[in-house]
Amino acid sequence: MAEESVILISDEEEDATANESVLIVEVRDEQRPSTSAATSEVVDEDLSITFSKKAIVMPHARYDCSTNPFSPSEKDTSTPVGNNTAFCEQCFCYVCDKLASECVVWKKPGSCHCNAHKQSAFWKAERDKAILGYLHIFNFEVMEVDTDLRLAEKHLRSFEERLQVEYDIFLKGNQTCLTDIVPCNCYCHTAHPDTSGCKKCKLCHAFVAFYK
Repeated sequence: MAEESVILISDEEEDATANESVLIVEVRDEQRPSTSAATSEVVDEDLSITFSKKAIVMPHARYDCSTNPFSPSEKDTSTPVGNNTAFCEQCFCYVCDKLASECVVWKKPGSCHCNAHKQSAFWKAERDKAILGYLHIFNFEVMEVDTDLRLAEKHLRSFEERLQVEYDIFLKGNQTCLTDIVPCNCYCHTAHPDTSGCKKCKLCHAFVAFYK
């Protein structure tokens, strides 16, 4: 044989024209195993393994990790469940769609993205909110969101950020004396310029937070 090949043979007795029972998979030169690495193992009478190689781990969601077992739960954000905080270098956060090592709330109480998985309606909604932003309240599917909707959502986020700054400034208020808002008509102002000892109008001269 000029090139090495992997031949998979099915033992199902079906019409060969309807379902091919032999599949030849070509192996690239850089992935070809050396002859010294070949082994032979008889599984049963009809199947024998002549070579095995450790699979290349592709990027996957944390709940699909084959190295670290996952403990699913419907909704648990208070604390990590089981060994869910563990991850391999190819594990992704289901909610953030980032590497698990880059998720800032991976095991943070109140979020715990390490517990997220696609079989939970709660975690699916959290993922939709993370991907769609404000658009999720309109019940859009990810595939329905086009460029214009993305731009609209971006403007809405920008507006919220500016509004939050203005609201924070508003909440601080301005310290002012009540007499600047409502004049004090107490008789002591005529008799004594110093009103600090007047119990009757003391409250009228208190400083309060004034909100514009």
